[in-house]
This record gives sequence, structure tokens and C-alpha cells, in this order.
Amino acid sequence: MPTPTDRRPPTDRRWLDVAVAAALLAVLTWQAWAFLGLSIPQQIREIPDDSFFYLQVARSFCDGNGFTFDGETPTYGFQPLWQLVLIAFCSLIGGGRALFVAAFLTCAALHTGVAWALFRLGRNCFSTGAGLAAALLWIANPALFTWSAGLKENALYALLLVIALARFARDLRHPGGTMRDRRRRAIGFGVLLGLMVFTRVNALIPAAALLGAHLVAIGLGGGLRARLHHVAIATIAAGIVALPWYAFAWWHFGTAMPTSGTWKLLLMRAQVEHGWGTPWLSFGHVLAALRLWPDYLVMLFHSGFSALRAPLYAAAIAWPILALARRLSPRRIPLWPRGSAAAVWLLLVLTGSAAIASFANQLMLPGYLAYARWYAVPEYLLIAIVGGGLLGTCWRKGDSWIHLAGSLALLGAATWLWPPTLRSPRDDPREAFTEL
Repeated sequence: MPTPTDRRPPTDRRWLDVAVAAALLAVLTWQAWAFLGLSIPQQIREIPDDSFFYLQVARSFCDGNGFTFDGETPTYGFQPLWQLVLIAFCSLIGGGRALFVAAFLTCAALHTGVAWALFRLGRNCFSTGAGLAAALLWIANPALFTWSAGLKENALYALLLVIALARFARDLRHPGGTMRDRRRRAIGFGVLLGLMVFTRVNALIPAAALLGAHLVAIGLGGGLRARLHHVAIATIAAGIVALPWYAFAWWHFGTAMPTSGTWKLLLMRAQVEHGWGTPWLSFGHVLAALRLWPDYLVMLFHSGFSALRAPLYAAAIAWPILALARRLSPRRIPLWPRGSAAAVWLLLVLTGSAAIASFANQLMLPGYLAYARWYAVPEYLLIAIVGGGLLGTCWRKGDSWIHLAGSLALLGAATWLWPPTLRSPRDDPREAFTEL
């Protein structure tokens, strides 16, 4: 069934697209101008120190030393697709300041691309207001810009995930077509999933969730056999994209998983077994992680503020969600357009992915979570999409004032809960790269 935004005249939609795109490009231009006007110490202050590892490996590779940091010892301490992108940049523009600036501007552009993709996803699955609110929650938040512009693969992963979610929702909203069309859609979807896993190995979690949802989502039509065929084609396409690198890594480095992750797991195993006093991946380990998990979730949305305020902001987020839950019935206007399963499956997939990914981080990498916010990608996207859906609901005729009040509280809390964590420049690997 078409959504209200599907019935909007095409001219209106095009003008809105142009207006939103122009606004986002203006923000990107301002961000680039502001960044280029800073001194080098100011530019690198918010960038994690290990991000400069990518730049140094790119320079070393272009100098003919292969994947090395020091020019001699092979290293696999990076996520592959982003490292290859930086190598391509280095081969074109050199490995000095130009590479640093190009990496930053690419991250900023990807961050803006995520906002655009959230706008399109929210508009198509919820409402025009929801799409605008989701984009605003993303682009107007300085901390998320800091998170995206840290010279890591975060924003690339986030953009690919939002596009994959949009493709999934589109297949649910517009099923059918010829066998050739279905095969083409499955291949395109699989390529997106393969690029996600190529970008970061733990993208296997949302990739598996999306494939599983394709398997059970009856909205795709055609029965179980047709859905199995769709999932099989998408899985093969994903494997064709992602597996060659990991096969090469196994042959060249002796491991398919980045060694930075392997070392972290070894250190965390020692912390769990000697610090927590429980065997690795035992019932006691899982139970301890479950006890700490809520604190990690609060920290993600409360970075930079005292723990005393966290329950208040958590309540501000929970309030409109609970208010909507009371109103969800056939006689009331729900969060998603009536008759459309796309938004339901979208929220289920993203919520499940965020929950599993965040708990996996808490279970496997507890010692790094206090500062390594770049691990959280589905989690931050979930807040933007849910917040956009709630705000979009309050703009639709017939909703009560409590949705407006609760959604405004969510907007204020979500914007305030993600402040940038300022740090002072210090001697670290960043300075080794900035020989400019």
C-alpha cells in the first residue's frame, strides 16, 4: 500500500529533495571551510590517535613497502575497504597534508550522505516529517560529526547500512516484478551487504539480520521458495564482494580478521579471566557482561555528562516511545503508515542489530568501550531513525499533544546526549604523521 508520501505529487517531492540536498551541501561546505581554517593542533585534537595508522599505512604502501607501518613489518591492523580507499587517495594526491585533508573531507561528505540517506529512508517508511527529523538529528549534532570525521570507516559503514535498510524497505513496499527484476534487486542488495562486511567485519551482524528478515518477511511475496532464492542470490553476491579480500588476508597475513581486533580480544580475555575472575565466554562472563551492558548503552547516549543526569535523559527518550505504544491500535494512527510492514521490519532489524552489536562489544571488548565510541554504528542510526519516526508522528493530523511534547523532549535529549569529548593535543602517533 502506498504511503502518504508516495501519493505526494512528484513535483513537490523533487522540490523538497532539492531543498534538503542544498541545505546539506551548505552544511558540508561550512564544515570544510571551518576545518581548513583551523591550525594543525586544532584539526587533530578530536581525531583518535590510531586513525593516523591508516594514513601511515597508505603512505608506506604507495612507497612500495606493502601493508606496513614502519616500512618493514607487515601489518593488518586496519579495516580493509577504508584502508584501500586511502591508498587510492595517496596514489593520486600524495601522502602529506593533502592525504590528511582528503581523508577528513571524505569523512565529512560521508557524514552528510548519511543524513541524506536517513531523510530518504524516513520519508519513504514513515512520513516526510520523519525523514526531515531523522536527517536533522544526524546532521545538527556536533558529536556525531566528530564521530564521523575521525578518519575511520564509521561514516562509510553507516552510509552503506542506511542504504541497505532503504533497499530492504523498498523491496517490502514494492514487491513483485519479473524474475529478472527480483534477481537484479537481490544482486544489488548482496553487493551492499558485501561492501558493509568489507568495510568492517562486525557488519556481519546487521548483514545477517537483513538476510534473515528477507527470509521471513512475507511482504516480499512469492512464498518461502522465492524468498530463499532471493537470500541465496544476495548471499552469493555479498560473498563475491567481501570474500576475496579476506581470502587474501588469510594467505598474506595468516589471518582473515584484522590483527588489531585479535590483539584486543587477547587482552580482553586476560582482563576477563584475571580481572573479572571468570573463564572467557563462560556463563559467568556472559552474566557479568549483561550486568554492565545497560551502563554501556547509557554511556553511548550520555558521553560527557555526569551519570546523575543519565536516568532523566533515558526517561525523556522512553516517554514518547511508551506514549506511542499505548496508542498503537487499529483505530489510532500508528508510528508507521497503516498497512505497511516496511517500517515494522525496519525497526525490528535495526533494533536487533543494535542490541546484538552493542552486547557483543560489551562481551568481547569491555576495556575499550569507555572511549571507543566508533564501535557503535547501528546504535546511533537507531536513535536517529526512531527519533525521526516519533517526531514525524506528531506532525500527522490526529495525534495527541503528548506525542509532540514527548518527541520534542526526545529531540532535545538526543542532541544533548551526544556532546563531543574534548581532549588536549599530546604526544602520540598523530604527531608522527603531521610532518607538514
